[in-house]
Amino acid sequence: MRLYLSILLLAGCTLFLNTSHAGGMALKDRDCAEILKRWAADPASVPKSLVDGCREQLAAQSAPDIKPAAGAPTDPCASPDAAKSIHCWGPWAHLAPAGGGAVAPIVLAKDDPNLRPDQFDNPPTDQPVTPPLGSCTPGAGCGFATIAPGLVAQPDDTSASSVVPFEMDPAVNQFVVDPGGEKETVSNDGLDPANIPGPPRYEATVGDVESKLIVLQGAPDANGEFDQAAGIWRHGNLTEQTPENTSSGVFAWGIASTLDTLDTLNAGNVTATFSGIMSGHTDTLANITVNFGSQPAWSGSWQNPGYAFEAGGPVQAVDLVSDPAQFSANVQSGYVQGVLLGAAGSQSVAHAVDVILDTGDGTLPVRDVGLLQQVPQVQ
Repeated sequence: MRLYLSILLLAGCTLFLNTSHAGGMALKDRDCAEILKRWAADPASVPKSLVDGCREQLAAQSAPDIKPAAGAPTDPCASPDAAKSIHCWGPWAHLAPAGGGAVAPIVLAKDDPNLRPDQFDNPPTDQPVTPPLGSCTPGAGCGFATIAPGLVAQPDDTSASSVVPFEMDPAVNQFVVDPGGEKETVSNDGLDPANIPGPPRYEATVGDVESKLIVLQGAPDANGEFDQAAGIWRHGNLTEQTPENTSSGVFAWGIASTLDTLDTLNAGNVTATFSGIMSGHTDTLANITVNFGSQPAWSGSWQNPGYAFEAGGPVQAVDLVSDPAQFSANVQSGYVQGVLLGAAGSQSVAHAVDVILDTGDGTLPVRDVGLLQQVPQVQ
C-alpha cells in the first residue's frame, strides 16, 4: 500500500502539473481520497498543489471534505521541520521573498561574524572639499594674499593679518585683493614699471591714493608678463595714512596648471616636491610633496625658529586642500590651501596658511602665503 501511494503521488504530481482542470479530472476520486487521507495523517508528505486539486475535485462530487487529524498542522511550512521539506522555502525565503512570502528581517548582533560591514551600507564618499578661499580654475590666474591695515615696508608679522584671495593680470596693470569680499581692495589701474634698481616694481598714483606692487619672486618674459610672482603689495592714501584708508600685505600668484598637464602627471603617478620661503615670515621654510595618480594627495611641513607644523590632504584638480585629520598635533584650527602652477617638470605652488598653533605656553596665529619652486629630481 505504501509503495502504491508513493507511485500514486508521483503520478498525481505529474498529472496535476501537466493537465488543466478544464480538460477533465486528473485522478480518479478514489485516488484523491487516498491522497487526502495520507495528507491528513502527515501534511508534510503531500504537495499542497495536489491536496488542493483533490479537495476541489471531491468537493465537486459532493464528497465530504477531509480535514487533518487533530493536532496536525494545516500548513507543512508551519512545522518545526519546515526547513527540511522540499515543499517549503525554508531558509531560502530570505533570498527569494517573492517565492517564499513575507519574512521577518534577519537581525544580527553587533559582534556576529556574519554581520555586513558598515562600509558596504555606508560607503565612503569622495565628495570634493570646498577650498576655504574658493577653487582655482585650471589654466587661469589664481593666488592668495595677506591683508592688514596700514602701510608697512615688510609685513613679516602677519598675526594681525587676514588671508584672502588675490588677483592680478600677467602684465601687472592692476591687482585686486580679496575680490568680491568684505575687504576688497582694488588698485589703481595702469600700474607702470618703476625705473629703479632692484626687484620689479609697479606703481600708479591717482590724486593722493598710491598703489604699489613689488615682485620679490618671479621675472617677466619678453612681453613683460608674469606666469608666477610673489612679493609685497600696498594701497592707500599718502596724505592720511590711517588704518581706515591704507592697507598692505604679501601675495603669491601664478597661472594654474592646465587639465592636460594634470592628466599627464596623474597618468604617470609622478611625485613632485616643492620648496621655498614664505613671503611674510621669510625665516620660514616650507616643503610640499604632491603624489599624483588616481587619487592625488599632498603633504607638507613648515619650519620656523619659533614654530613648526605639518599638514596634508587631497589634490582636487589644481587645488591643494588641507584635511584636518592630517594636521600635526599642535595645530588647533585653520587650513592650508594651495594651487599648482605651470607645466609638468617646471611647476610651482602658490599657497596660503591660516592656522592657530599650540605653543605649549599659549596659542600663535600664523597667516602667510608663499610661492614654492619645484625641486629637481636626482636621476
